[in-house]
Amino acid sequence: MNIILLGASGQVGQALLQLALATPTITHITAPTRQPLPPHDKLHNPVIDFNQLPLEADWWRADALLSALGTTCRQAGSLAAFRAVDLSINLACAHAARQQGTLRYGLVSAVGANAKAWVPYTQIKGELELAVHQLDFEQLVLIRPAMLDAPNRPQPRPMETLGLWLSRRLRGLLPARYRPVPPTAVAASLLAAIQTDTPGVQIIESEQIPAPGSIPH
Repeated sequence: MNIILLGASGQVGQALLQLALATPTITHITAPTRQPLPPHDKLHNPVIDFNQLPLEADWWRADALLSALGTTCRQAGSLAAFRAVDLSINLACAHAARQQGTLRYGLVSAVGANAKAWVPYTQIKGELELAVHQLDFEQLVLIRPAMLDAPNRPQPRPMETLGLWLSRRLRGLLPARYRPVPPTAVAASLLAAIQTDTPGVQIIESEQIPAPGSIPH
């Protein structure tokens, strides 16, 4: 299986990359990034400017496109900049892959994703889900994790750190859908789903994400 991976330098993306590199049935991975990744025999790592995507590149053709590409308003600097990454760039990449003949698409979305949500983050995630539906991938997997249980981010997120601290202590009181999930669990669940080659749309809600180690490879 030949896959394209977006967001390979992020928490879920890093986990996806390591799992894919260790999966014998995945023979080639194209992971475009802004900064070079450590080399690997199975890895093709185009270093690109995501604001000037090479939309005609032949590496957009693969068996599947997986996207863990995303940011936050704080990191992006504004809501408009956040929207440009999480919606516009993601959609442009999905369109490029589909145009080149890629038939499967897996997206790391977010819990509560809804184009009509009043929270900009979940609204934009919902808008992206609706947009990629229109691209007619033969298999579309949308995974909607809650807050990531990833305290050692390279770029600290103070409010997220506080939320994670609170949610860990209130875990037993939180509905399953809103409990923090490890990036490795999100990655394993998405990678397992996209390898089933099951036609149609599959939505994996946060409470349906199995614990790490419980997903067969």
